[in-house]
Order: sequence, then structure tokens, then C-alpha cells
Amino acid sequence: MSKLKHSSQRLLTLVRVGSSDISTESGRTQDRHRRIAITSISAVGAKLISVAVSFLAIRLSIKYLGSERYSVWLTINSLIAMLTFADFGIGNGLMNAISHCAGKDDREGARRYVSSAFFVLLAIACVFTAIFFASYPFISWTRIFNVHSALAARESGPSVAVFIASFLISLPLGIVQRIQFGYQEGFINNFWTIGASIAGLAGLILAIHLHGSLPWLIGAIVGTPVLALAANNISLFKERPWLRPRWMSFSREASREVLGAGLMFFVLQLAMAIGYQSDNLVIAQVLGVDSVTQYAIPLKLFQLIPTVSGLFMFSLWPAYGEAMARGDVSWIKRTYLRSLRLLAISVIPGALILTVIATPLIHLWVGRSITPTALLLVGLTLGSITNSFVGPISAFMNGTRLLMFQVVSWSLMAATNLGISIFLTKKIGLSGVVYGSVISQTVFILIPSFWYISRFIKKLEAQTRNASA
Repeated sequence: MSKLKHSSQRLLTLVRVGSSDISTESGRTQDRHRRIAITSISAVGAKLISVAVSFLAIRLSIKYLGSERYSVWLTINSLIAMLTFADFGIGNGLMNAISHCAGKDDREGARRYVSSAFFVLLAIACVFTAIFFASYPFISWTRIFNVHSALAARESGPSVAVFIASFLISLPLGIVQRIQFGYQEGFINNFWTIGASIAGLAGLILAIHLHGSLPWLIGAIVGTPVLALAANNISLFKERPWLRPRWMSFSREASREVLGAGLMFFVLQLAMAIGYQSDNLVIAQVLGVDSVTQYAIPLKLFQLIPTVSGLFMFSLWPAYGEAMARGDVSWIKRTYLRSLRLLAISVIPGALILTVIATPLIHLWVGRSITPTALLLVGLTLGSITNSFVGPISAFMNGTRLLMFQVVSWSLMAATNLGISIFLTKKIGLSGVVYGSVISQTVFILIPSFWYISRFIKKLEAQTRNASA
């Protein structure tokens, strides 16, 4: 961990040495572009390593644990998606606040936001800890996991406890990630993520070598990132001591502001989850559970396009926030339009190529038991394109704090997507769910957002002209 800490500080020093004079507009532009590029490239690297580590961990774990205990681990691991909502969006609210403070060079404001967010998250973690461990003795883990062997029954409860404990510890420590992204230094967090992934795999191999139980394996996988998170906190607060959480810096006003923005993000994330995660449920109810795999495997392949493009677009979010605080409207407009053009020339050809080679790739991957129809492939192609364009829109609106518009549009999308998908699935079969998503996303997200952002940029330009007149 000390080597990781030293390396992350060295990387940050190299970036700052290469930084431009941010007192000028051209210097700020160059500095933002440099940070966006480094963060995006490191995010792709972190993702690739994470996927590779996950693949190796699956091969090692399933062979060591056996079918029943590995199923317990998979079930516990599925909690991750639900637990992402546990911070009530406070992390995203903090990132917005930090990017704004960075644009204003406001250290005092940043300290108040960090301290307030930390203690609110600490309180949430304490409440969840009390609830979980108070109810733990009364929960029949054997019945929940439906396990039969004595070993699996004995390990189920402790495995959940290790997982939940690791998550709750990481809840307040996770502010370091949002601080770094807020200061457009997400590459530092990505660097720590790479180290944590490799260390987690090493811990898993060691636990297997020592014939450790399932709780020990889970501790190796989910506990190592917590240690990396703690080390990242130490490194950050040594670099920026004025940001260290202190109770005397806690502000009710700052906490209300972060929590208010966080709740908006919470509703937004919930609407997105409903909008994106309802497809399998619709297929299972309308066509039967056996049809889910016929859709899920091709979908996983086409999701690579918006996933990769999203890694690049995410780094624009804090840059927009910092630019808004400095009033660099021309950079905001120029970057937004360039992001759309970049997606158009990369995502659309990539999606079309994938349409042609998707079936051979799927046969090579899982065999000929899954052969998507042409109608499904066209729908997945359109879906990957529309999903990709959500990235620059969300980055712009999150960074410029256009949250209410997103909450309304995504809520409408989530509500209508379910009905349209059910109707189309009954009419045209398996591909109905993806066409339902494409239609609802285009009507309620893309078209309204393009119009609203264009209007918002014109308003900003008018305000800039009036201020300079």
C-alpha cells in the first residue's frame, strides 16, 4: 500500500508539472483536456484489469468452492447493485460541490462540503450497521440461500456479515473518490482501483492456498479494495490537509445542500435502474424464463459500446462543473458539441460492425445454442447507439446542475418503457423489449435533452454577453 501511495503522489506531481497556466482561458482549456484524457485512459485500463481479474477469480472460486457455496457467493455479490443506492446520492452531490469549489478556488467551501458529507455518510453507515447486526441473529440464512450442505449453511451468515461490514466501512471512506473526481483527478482513483484489483486477486489466491472458508475468500475480494480506499484517503488528505474531515467544519447548510442534490441523484439513479433493468423481467413474464438467456447474452455483447464510451464521457462531468464556476461558457459549448461528434464518428460505425460480427462472436463465446435474429440485432444496435449518447448528455447536465430536468425525463422514460416493452414483446417477440427501450429513451431522453441543452447554452451565452457589455 505504501508503494501505491508513493506512486499515486508521483503521478499527481507529473500531471501538475505538465499543467498549463490556469489563469488564462487557453491554459484552463489545455489543463482540462489533459486531465480528461488521463482520467479516461486510466478508467479504461482499470476496467480492463477489473474484468480480467473478475474472470480469473470466477475460475478459481468455482473450482475451489463447488456449486452450492459458489452460488452463495453469487447471490451475495448481487447485493452490490442494490447497495449502490445506500449513500442516497450524497457522493454525486459532493462531487458537484467540489467541482464548483475548484472553479472558485474556494478551499473553505470544499472543506465544509467534505466534512459535512463525511459525517452524514458516517451516520448512515452507523445506522445500517446497527440495523444489520441487531437483526443478524434472527435471520435464517440457510432458508434465504436455500442451501443444504452443513458447510454452506455454516458459512452463509458470516459471509454476508463480512460483505456488509466491508461495504459499510467503505461508505464514508468513499468520499475520497468523489473528491478526486471533483478536482478532475479521477486518474488517481483509477490507479488505486487497479492496485486494489490486483491485490484482491492475490488475496484470493492466498486464501485458497491456505484452504480458507468462504468468508475469508469474500474478505480477500471485497476487503482489499477497502484497504486501498483507506490508503487513498491517507494519501489525499496528506496532499490536501485542509480537506481532512473535522467536526468543527461540519455545516448544516452544506450538508443540506449536498443531501438535497444527493436525493435528486438518488431518484435519478433509481429511475435509470428501473428503465434499464426491467427487460429481463418483461421477457420472463411474457415469453418465459428460458427466453431470458437468448436476450441477455447478445445484450451483454452490445453493452460493451456504451460502457466504453461512458468511461470517456464520465470525466467530462466535473470539468463542466469547474468551467461553469469559472464562467467558461465557450469551452462548455465547444466541448459538448465535440463530444457528440466524437461519439457519432466512433460509436455508430462500431455498432454497425458489431451487428455484422455479433452472431459469429456469440457462437464462439457460448456456442450455437444462442443465435439472435436480425430483428434483435438491429434493435440492439440502435439501443447501443442511443445508450451511448446518454453519456455526454448526462455529463453535461450533471456538471451544470440540470438535475430536475433529468429526474422528470428519466421518470417518464422508466414509466413508459415498461408499458411499451410489454406491448411490443407480445407483438413481435423477444426483440420487443429493446425496441421499447429505444423508443422511450429517444422520445423522453434524447430529443428533449438535445432541445433543452441547446436552449440552456444560448441562455448562458446571452448572460455572458450582457455581463461583458
